[in-house]
Amino acid sequence: MAEEKKIYIPAAKKGEGISRFLSGFDLHDISWKPFIVLGVLFSILVGIAISINPGQYFPYIVGGIGGIIVFVLIFQKPEFGIYILIFSVFANISDILTDKGLPSVNRPLLAITLASIIANYLLKTGKFDKFPIIGRTEWAMLAFYSVIVVSTFVSPDKSQVISIIVDITKDILVGVALYIGLNSKDKWEASAWILIGTIGFLSLLGVFKELSGTDLTFFNLARQSIFGQVGSGDELRYAGPIGESNLWGQVLVAALPLVIYRLYRKHTPFLQVVIAIVTLLIFLAAIFTGSRGAFVALIVVAPVIALEMRIKPLPALSAILAAIIIFSILPTTYAQRFQSLNVFLQTSNPNAVTQDASFAGRSNEIRAGLAMFMDHPFLGVGFGNYGANYWDYAGKLGLISGESRFNTSGSTKYAHSLYIEVISETGILGLTAFLLFFGLLFLDLFKIRKRYKTYHTDPDWETWVTSLIISIFTFLVSGIFLHGLLFRYIWMLVGLALAAISISNETHKTFISAVQKKP
Repeated sequence: MAEEKKIYIPAAKKGEGISRFLSGFDLHDISWKPFIVLGVLFSILVGIAISINPGQYFPYIVGGIGGIIVFVLIFQKPEFGIYILIFSVFANISDILTDKGLPSVNRPLLAITLASIIANYLLKTGKFDKFPIIGRTEWAMLAFYSVIVVSTFVSPDKSQVISIIVDITKDILVGVALYIGLNSKDKWEASAWILIGTIGFLSLLGVFKELSGTDLTFFNLARQSIFGQVGSGDELRYAGPIGESNLWGQVLVAALPLVIYRLYRKHTPFLQVVIAIVTLLIFLAAIFTGSRGAFVALIVVAPVIALEMRIKPLPALSAILAAIIIFSILPTTYAQRFQSLNVFLQTSNPNAVTQDASFAGRSNEIRAGLAMFMDHPFLGVGFGNYGANYWDYAGKLGLISGESRFNTSGSTKYAHSLYIEVISETGILGLTAFLLFFGLLFLDLFKIRKRYKTYHTDPDWETWVTSLIISIFTFLVSGIFLHGLLFRYIWMLVGLALAAISISNETHKTFISAVQKKP
């Protein structure tokens, strides 16, 4: 009877992983007639632009035609919009463009992708027969979003309400687009590979920049901190495309489990080497950010990965030795920064933590956040309003002198802890909804992981799910030390998680139906 409960899937052949990845880019069902029309239109407009003023109009015409081509492509294959969106979000393309006075790309791209999904559903093209079923996890996410919206309206400072709501709505909708649009394993895996490829490429740029000492930023894809974050040598720290060292470090360590678990699967020798190199690049890039919070998260999660993957002592010791060697050959400024974590181990000096300027500053920010919560216990001071309230609370608590408050009150302050940020800005209702949502999300992910172990034999999919669980867990662990300014990255992982749950549930329904039909 036990044998009848399993669906056996043939073991992956060499190159099959790449074939499944490339299947997400299958163009055989795309009609090229709209592109032929666009090509003719493009030629006419370019000719007109050159004859009038090529320097002024040509870039806009090229951009406009390119946008139309992308729109047609996404309408016919909505997952293409998701693939582009993943690269754009993690490479921070939209902010880089707007910093140069150019229009944003994420919002129109997101709108086109969602519109394409809905249009394909209404037109019954067969690409989307039905939307995912809304369950308890989705309701918990909606509850958290509702608390965010309500908190912004009841906050004392209502000047930025609309802007804050639009930004968080956009970030959550990015996750929703992944959730709805990735309705098959091939599409999901293609998205995961694009995420890995994007992070690997950005890490390559960062590692090259740091090791070569070049001033090149590669069009701001590998820039130094724009917030004045410095390392042990008073040099600006590497901050990736987002320009914030700590948060970029958080993104990098959260991506590492996805890559590490790819090493666990069998691939062609060439792909195995590429994945190993990408793993090393992401690890080095995370170190170069100088983010101690991200580093601590990595230390916490590494044993979890080793235990879950059942890594034998010898390979584990080899990995530890390799990490020690890497630290020994890196410039001393990086080692010195991470050595500052020793303040937590100095039992002979109980004031060591408070004497460290960075840790003392974070202690003040935590105290101010807790004071905000005590004054506004239910809905906090309003989502996105921690910085606007910090200086008042710092003054009341005696955390700063009158002179320093006058000199620094114009600077932006952050909670430096995702959980302090949530509870201070959205109160106990927000923190409860936040923890409930992620708790239910993990329960669902563990449920489908256990189901695959029990009923199905698809080790590759099971590995993807496991790596995603640890990736989200890593992000949340690093959130103990880092705030959630850039929510868009966690919502991207959430979208992948919800899509994986939906795909697995549909697969299991098909399995149960097949079993019930057996005589």
